[in-house]
Amino acid sequence: SWWVQPPHDADDPAVGALLTWVKAHKNIVTTLIMECGVETCTHNDTAGAPRTSCVNPGYDGGFGGKIAGTLKPACAKLIPELTAVGVRSELWLGEDDSRESALALFAHPKETAADLLALAKQYPGIAGYNIDMETDGSVPADAVLFAEFLKQVTPALNGAERPLRVSADVSC
Repeated sequence: SWWVQPPHDADDPAVGALLTWVKAHKNIVTTLIMECGVETCTHNDTAGAPRTSCVNPGYDGGFGGKIAGTLKPACAKLIPELTAVGVRSELWLGEDDSRESALALFAHPKETAADLLALAKQYPGIAGYNIDMETDGSVPADAVLFAEFLKQVTPALNGAERPLRVSADVSC
């Protein structure tokens, strides 16, 4: 697996360069985990804004913790082309940096699974999701909540009509 951050625009020369590189290195590339604009916490990226807060609406009047954003045009172009050459596309979700957002996500596994299934239906080349909930200020009990969340989301995605892989990043 390789992690990539595609540019926003589909016409960016980096999109073609990435495809050329992948095609030339299929012997070492089976999966690209990509940051594609879909996230669980949309940050206010203005100077001085704390990275631990989210601006996208969440659950119960909160912010973050809900699948938000739209697929970058570059990813919408890359995903079917990668699929055509036998390389899996997985979306990277997170690194929120917001404990509140992570806790809200953990409290809504069924809704999260439904949102991820809908996204994969809209973009059939999506082969899975990498959930990265490494946050500032987390406590050991959060790991138990994350594990319970994964125990519910993973079977829903694995058992879909077109099974989706789930991977998770954890902080040690």
